[in-house]
Amino acid sequence: MADGSDEAIHLKLLGGFNVKGPTLAPAASLGKKASAVLAILAVSPDCTASRDRISGLLWSGTDDALAKSSLRQTLALIRRTFGPACDDYLDVGRNAIGLRSSCVRCDVAEFRSYIAAGRLSDAVSIYQGPFLDGIYIRDSMFEDWS
Repeated sequence: MADGSDEAIHLKLLGGFNVKGPTLAPAASLGKKASAVLAILAVSPDCTASRDRISGLLWSGTDDALAKSSLRQTLALIRRTFGPACDDYLDVGRNAIGLRSSCVRCDVAEFRSYIAAGRLSDAVSIYQGPFLDGIYIRDSMFEDWS
């Protein structure tokens, strides 16, 4: 896959959640947990997080085996939604999951870049509201994180 933004997955996390990409249906609906997984990955260092970190944020009050099973089901939903090109965007390993940063664009990363460069008017122009506005997951660990 080329690094061009036309082929990238675009994640919008400021002011709500939205994902667009060449292999996605126009109104792809992932659900709250799958959206949260993508958000966690998008803002994690190197766009990667351990399975334990993700399951701890989204299923903290759940038995470890059940939390890991729920994460596997959520990843299966993401794979179905992204279709055959999923491996171009998502790197799923035994212990960690990551987004291929060369193939994913995220408004939070762009916002942070503008702030760091002192381009405040550009940062303001892409800010659409609070982080993950409208994504409510009843888990205190996720609430604290987000």
